[in-house]
Amino acid sequence: IANIGSLSLHNIDKKRMLEKNVFLKKFNIPDNKLFILVTIHPETINLENNKKLIKNCLKALDEVEYHKLITLPNNDTLANVIREEILKKKKDLNYSIHESLGSNGYYSALEHCAFVFGNSSSGIIETMNFKKRAINVGNRQLGRECNKNIIHCGLSLAEIRKSLLEIGVGKIQDLQSKDIFFKRNALQIVNKVVNNFVSKI
Repeated sequence: IANIGSLSLHNIDKKRMLEKNVFLKKFNIPDNKLFILVTIHPETINLENNKKLIKNCLKALDEVEYHKLITLPNNDTLANVIREEILKKKKDLNYSIHESLGSNGYYSALEHCAFVFGNSSSGIIETMNFKKRAINVGNRQLGRECNKNIIHCGLSLAEIRKSLLEIGVGKIQDLQSKDIFFKRNALQIVNKVVNNFVSKI
């Protein structure tokens, strides 16, 4: 087994992020408000929890002052439950809802957001690289190794509210010295590991 880091972070420092004012205009975010990047996928173990998950998340998000930039869920089982509740917010001016932001748009969102909220693997893997905190809700990512920028919370409204109060805003400076998911030159490491293995066959 070779630890090569996360390939999603390979060459991330070479990507061209959208300027903040360009990004805000493109994705319909008021330029005078901080925003949260939100991605909520279905729970995959206890499927009966999905209605509770999305209703409690949206209720807690309604109570905070930040603008909410939401990307719609993937196609896992019961994603329609999540999607239908989110789309009820489509006319709410405190929300901007998009099917997808695209790669460049998503990384720009990570760059410019106040923090990340939801249960996406991106919240676990990519946020530390952008020096942002993230709230991970529920059990979708249960058992995954994490950096210290992650706040974990359960599905109850009280737990989600508490995490939103604790999160804080802004760049993380001295939370930890190293991002456990990032390795420079990951593709070169893969190439070296494969070549070493093949040469011994």
